[in-house]
Amino acid sequence: MNNPSSIQCFAAGDLIFEVGSTAALYEIQSGVVLLRHREADGGHHVLEVFGPGALVGVPPGQRQSVAAECLTPAVVRTLAPDQDDAVPFWRGVAERLSAQMSQLQRKMLMVGRAGAPQRLAFLLARLMDIQILGTPAASGMDVPLPLSRVNIANYLLLSPETVSRLFSDLRRRGLIDYQAVDSVAVRDVRALRHLAEFGTLQSRPPAPSDDARPRQRPRGRFGNRRQSLVA
Repeated sequence: MNNPSSIQCFAAGDLIFEVGSTAALYEIQSGVVLLRHREADGGHHVLEVFGPGALVGVPPGQRQSVAAECLTPAVVRTLAPDQDDAVPFWRGVAERLSAQMSQLQRKMLMVGRAGAPQRLAFLLARLMDIQILGTPAASGMDVPLPLSRVNIANYLLLSPETVSRLFSDLRRRGLIDYQAVDSVAVRDVRALRHLAEFGTLQSRPPAPSDDARPRQRPRGRFGNRRQSLVA
């Protein structure tokens, strides 16, 4: 079993590990953690953001190839199996890491092929999914934004100016509203997820056309006067 002393608490902005650190595997208990890769020019690229239940790091015997930064206060647990359950333990770890790799590959395809509005919608949907902090609102959901505009732009391979314009456009279309600098209110969750998945906004049902409306039978040449004559 894991030793209780393996539980660690971090403040927002703290690094769980850096590039080149001694290998260890961590499970996020609470909070949001960002993985970033250091570029040759000294900059960094945001790889992914993870929430509770996700694994970050590498198994013992290696070196950390990326850095893990806490975007919010976080609690993590160092994973290390007993000798008796090592085989099932690492099998479970492999399955979880494989699922996370699939998510990372999906993100890479998204930012490589999708248009800018779909990329931002994808990230917002991702934050709704990984953050237990997201709370239902009167219409939609209030979602914390732990990433800065610069990190959002880095994650989506866009400029910060483009990200700002995209937020304004989603607000104008009624999908989101601003709560504060570090949160948004998603007003139309279904439409946002549709944009993230398909790259288009859901169209409203068209109004009935004139051809679809029931037509009255043409009246006689003399209208009601003819009926009165018959009577």
